[in-house]
Amino acid sequence: MWISVGCGARSDLNSPAIRGDLTIDTYRAVTTPPTHGVYGSRLAIAYADTWSTNHNEQYHNTAYAYYGSQGQGGDCTNFVSQDMFAGGMTWYYANGDITDPQNWYYSGYGHDASFTWSLVDSLRQHAGLHPERFQIMTGIGSLNPGDIVQLQLEQDPSLPFNHSRFLVGYGTPPSDSGSLDRGMLVDQHTTTRYHVAWNYLTQDIRDQFIRYWRIVY
Repeated sequence: MWISVGCGARSDLNSPAIRGDLTIDTYRAVTTPPTHGVYGSRLAIAYADTWSTNHNEQYHNTAYAYYGSQGQGGDCTNFVSQDMFAGGMTWYYANGDITDPQNWYYSGYGHDASFTWSLVDSLRQHAGLHPERFQIMTGIGSLNPGDIVQLQLEQDPSLPFNHSRFLVGYGTPPSDSGSLDRGMLVDQHTTTRYHVAWNYLTQDIRDQFIRYWRIVY
């Protein structure tokens, strides 16, 4: 049995982002569009570990908008995008249409954040359009810490993908995480989790409803 922990709706498409001071100097600010970069999984993982927790649903970086718990729309892909950006993946601006999956950016181009920044299925489409940034793999064994996994929790081909998780390393998850097997661990939002098994509460999902994305940027 698995419990739906998905996200994918956006309730504040026209609202300005909540701003604040970044508390870790080594993480890039979000006010200036980056033009180039090299992806560093260690920085991405450090960011994910800093902004995920098992105990506080509101634990998030206030430099970014927050899309809340599952009932509020969900913050999982917003969190994954922040992780990738902290690791050095640059924004991708093709045009001013925030719904176009070619784009991936948060701010700085005179537009609201692209849908791909915070919506699961939009990011999935973006990854598929950009093999120079993402490579689709066939299983968790082909991924490394710093990569991402996306899920379609209802296992219904008529529905969009609705959950994203960020891979942070190998190890044995905490005893209350649903699995004691050593393997790939993830951090996530919606609901916030720190170092749980990559398939936490989703062990029954078939591969056709999972996207294993290796970041090749």
